[in-house]
Amino acid sequence: MSFALLISRIFEPLVLLIFILVMVFVRAHLPVATVVWQGSIILFVIIVPPILLLIRAIKKKKISNWDMSDRRERVGALLVFLGFFTLGIFLLSLFHVPVITNFFLYLFGVFLLFFAVTLQYKMSGHLTGLAIWIMCVTSWFGWFTNCLFLVLPLLCWSRVVLKRHTIGQVLLGTVFGLAVGYIGIRFGYIPH
Repeated sequence: MSFALLISRIFEPLVLLIFILVMVFVRAHLPVATVVWQGSIILFVIIVPPILLLIRAIKKKKISNWDMSDRRERVGALLVFLGFFTLGIFLLSLFHVPVITNFFLYLFGVFLLFFAVTLQYKMSGHLTGLAIWIMCVTSWFGWFTNCLFLVLPLLCWSRVVLKRHTIGQVLLGTVFGLAVGYIGIRFGYIPH
């Protein structure tokens, strides 16, 4: 495995999302039963089914690769994910846990904006996810974690070297992720 591919896999958006979700649950100080129910909905409605469908689509050659390098392939896959995400938010809202519902509504908004851009232009989901993750970590753990911002250029390099994105696409993903991460923290959608 090349170094560029290793960096790309370490900072896979799904891995970063799971880390953020765990931290949101920890920081929200929710009862264990709530975490179990909410976590089960997130895992078995929002995360696992789209992954299984993506793997199936790759095996049937409907999608060329895990990264969905072709922007047109992304549109259909993101629509499927949007459906599962919508169902998940509905189910989460039934539990009346505002911190989790608000966080997922925020993620839904981020996802809709990402999807809208994808209809016209391909931007890096890896860089979007990493930028949001870094914004969360620095908000939660303080200024000494600012060194994590140095990982952004490394992942940009990785995505360009792997020919998954152009320089413009990684820069757009980075700026978009930093902006929505800032908004999420500033307006309290991401719990402190």
